[in-house]
Amino acid sequence: MQEDQQRYGTWLRDQLRKSSTMEDHEIITTTRDPDDWNNHENSFEETLRREMLKYKQLYHMIQEDMTQLSEAHNKSLERIKELLDINETLRTRLDKDDKIIRSFQDSS
Repeated sequence: MQEDQQRYGTWLRDQLRKSSTMEDHEIITTTRDPDDWNNHENSFEETLRREMLKYKQLYHMIQEDMTQLSEAHNKSLERIKELLDINETLRTRLDKDDKIIRSFQDSS
């Protein structure tokens, strides 16, 4: 499981590195009227701010994914424990049945 998480983390890091070049991001420039002030700067700082906001949202999304994965993992562990208990119970019953069968065979 930890190996899968490590692989996912590596893949995600590679994806972020591939998409983090400034040329990949579209700069939005809209104006309603040529005389209006352009609310979308084309400066490096503004582009960097937008990129940081994008990755902040991505970070929160990954945190939510990790929370859900942790919950699913814990539920799986609980279910595995239940199944192990059932398996142990069945083994003891099977052992008892084998002893009873052997005792019948020995008495005959």
